[in-house]
Amino acid sequence: MKSVLSMTPTISRSVLATVGIAAAVCAGALTPAYAHDELISSNPENGAELETAPDALELTYSGEIMDIGNQVRVTNSVGDSVAEGEPTVNGKQVTQNLNLGDAAADETYTVTWRVVSSDGHPIQGTYEFVVGEGASDTAAAPAEAFVSDAPKESASADATTDNVSTATGLNATNIVIMTLAALATIGMVGVVVAKNRKN
Repeated sequence: MKSVLSMTPTISRSVLATVGIAAAVCAGALTPAYAHDELISSNPENGAELETAPDALELTYSGEIMDIGNQVRVTNSVGDSVAEGEPTVNGKQVTQNLNLGDAAADETYTVTWRVVSSDGHPIQGTYEFVVGEGASDTAAAPAEAFVSDAPKESASADATTDNVSTATGLNATNIVIMTLAALATIGMVGVVVAKNRKN
């Protein structure tokens, strides 16, 4: 009886340490699935009402944006593009030059962006701003689908300057990692228990 009682604390400490290490490994493996950057601000901002049209659009994200496959579309109320050239990346900021013609004309503009976040996954979103009184009640043309060389991921939805879509849930890789970690934990616990019993 004494030997059993004296073994218990040792076994418990070993088992807890093993489980703790395995949990840390699992947590580290899962972190990248939730590490997508987010749009934190824009100029013009979502819903802005401007007196004159801007010459450029600036999007600022929570992390450094990769300079690959980024697209920023800006269209007026009838679906005509007013973006000029390709977007440029400077760290966390993406800039898109605009050519809005009559800077004081009443118009509603739709911004649709798609960039590659620092973890290599694309994120995207859309918002609007108006100049003057905005456009009349003319229905805007639907935005065209993005075509990009960036890595593909099925994680996108409507977004504003403080709310972008990010990937959620567990992918196949994470499930495999969690399964292997669980099996490793069981095996390590078994080894520790067997070792303590021999001692």
